[in-house]
Amino acid sequence: MIQIYIIEFPSGHAYVGASICATRRLRVHLNSIRRGIHENPTIGNILADNSGRYTFRILEECPKEIAVTREQYWIDESSKTMIMLNMELKVHPSHAGRHHTEDAKRRISEGCTGHRGRILTTEESKRLHTFRKPMSGENRDLTRQLALSRRRPVINIDTGEVFPCVADAAQALGCHPGSVRDAATGKLKTIKGFHFRFQSH
Repeated sequence: MIQIYIIEFPSGHAYVGASICATRRLRVHLNSIRRGIHENPTIGNILADNSGRYTFRILEECPKEIAVTREQYWIDESSKTMIMLNMELKVHPSHAGRHHTEDAKRRISEGCTGHRGRILTTEESKRLHTFRKPMSGENRDLTRQLALSRRRPVINIDTGEVFPCVADAAQALGCHPGSVRDAATGKLKTIKGFHFRFQSH
C-alpha cells in the first residue's frame, strides 16, 4: 500500500507526496532541509518563515496501481485552497519496481564498472560543482534558526540539572546524544545510571 500525505504550513502553503512509509519520508524531508541539500529549497524557506511549525497528515492509503491517480487528486484538491510547494503539479509515474531487460542491466553494469574511487578530472569536478552549490549565508542562518527553535531542554531527574538540549546533556555524560534522547522518551530506562525526561513547555 502507498500512503498519500500532506505537509501544511500556517502561511497557507502545502506539499503533497506519496510514499510506502509517509512518516519515514517526512524525516527524510526534514533531515535534508536541516543539511541544506533538499531538492526543493523553497520548502525549507517556508518552514523557516513559519518558525518550524507545520502539520503532517496521511490523507489516504491506496494500492500502488492507483497511487499516481490518487496523489494527483489530492494535489488538485489542495491547490484549490492552498499554495502548493510541489515542484510540479502533475504527478509522473514512479520507476520503482521496474524490471530492466538483460541488455539494459549489462549496459548499466558497464557504465558503473571501475568508477568507485576514481579520481575525477578538473573538467568533471567543475561540472559536478554546478550541481552542488554551497548554501547561501541567508539560508545558512535560516537553517541555524530552525535548528535552534527545535531544541528541547532535557532534565536529569536524579540530579535536577537542566540541559538546554540533548547534545549538551550527552557531552556532560560522555555519551551519544541519541542515547539521552532515548532515555528522555522512555526507550531506555537509564543512561549511565541516570533518568532523563524532556522539560515541559
